[in-house]
Amino acid sequence: SAPAANTPPVLEYCDADADGFGVFTLNEVDSEITSGQTGLIVTYHETQADAENNVNAITGNYNNIVQYQQTIYVRVESATITTECADIQAKTCPKVSGKNCCKSGSCEY
Repeated sequence: SAPAANTPPVLEYCDADADGFGVFTLNEVDSEITSGQTGLIVTYHETQADAENNVNAITGNYNNIVQYQQTIYVRVESATITTECADIQAKTCPKVSGKNCCKSGSCEY
């Protein structure tokens, strides 16, 4: 059977200039997506079709191209077993002076 691909928490970026764009380190949620299973390959893609077809993987840090919130598609595969796909949300939160920036999953202050 396919390896499990769990949905991780929303990735948030503290957007100091409030333009809705940020830089995300996608691989920081690899272990949450795979539940810590070893020997799995995790790749990130801008479209579900790219994830399903294993093309155009995002490498390195990711700059969102849709303002404020974007869906990123995840592909999890094993060298010997079939593949599972999931998605994650990348969200930018405006920075407010004197406030903590972004509480997980909410952009509340």
